[in-house]
Amino acid sequence: MVCKLSYDLDKNYVDDFIAVSEESIAKAVSFMAKKEKYIVEAGSCTTIATVMDYKERIGGKNVALVLSGDNIDGDVLAYILSKY
Repeated sequence: MVCKLSYDLDKNYVDDFIAVSEESIAKAVSFMAKKEKYIVEAGSCTTIATVMDYKERIGGKNVALVLSGDNIDGDVLAYILSKY
């Protein structure tokens, strides 16, 4: 969820806001680890999850993605990798 202050600041620079589920984010974490060989925290995988879930809506547009940290609990990562 985008807070009011962030929305007010961003609305002049952002074309769209899209919400994704925690399951989609977990799938993106798994994709990054298994296919791209990067351990990426869930917060950074929201953009990847959005692109994966909304290919038709996003296709052909410029998308900025910041991959940050490997700040994910090892047990959580193991669970995500075993499930997705």
